[in-house]
Amino acid sequence: MGSVRFYHDFPSCSRTYVTLCIYHETLEPTFITQTLGVTPDRSQQIGDPLRPGKIVSVNGWFWGTQSRSASKDMRAHLSVVFKKFDEKKNKLTKLRKMGCEIRIMCFWESATGNGGPILDHETLILLSKYPLDLDYDIWFPSAVQPARE
Repeated sequence: MGSVRFYHDFPSCSRTYVTLCIYHETLEPTFITQTLGVTPDRSQQIGDPLRPGKIVSVNGWFWGTQSRSASKDMRAHLSVVFKKFDEKKNKLTKLRKMGCEIRIMCFWESATGNGGPILDHETLILLSKYPLDLDYDIWFPSAVQPARE
């Protein structure tokens, strides 16, 4: 993402990060770690406690940018993932063919009640080279009042 200019202090965002998530019903997180050669930030296995009265129903492997970038520009966080996994696209494709669900979960919290994350042309091209889906979790805290036009 050489020519992209990031807006690290993006004014409409209070915080953002992305997480590469890999799920599978039978493959354990240790297999994902061995395949990718990357240690996850966290993982889950079927049967693990999730919260009171709930247990994990699918194995999961998670690597994110929450502690790796302070930028308020989601593209900067995606860039961290691209750099880390650039040489591992073929391994991600192998995992996808083995039945893994692979996605990047993008968390974005509004600071002003309007605006949103930017995905420019260059970022979209890079995303298209990965065998994954993109999900958004966008928050508008109740204390933030949307700007009036």
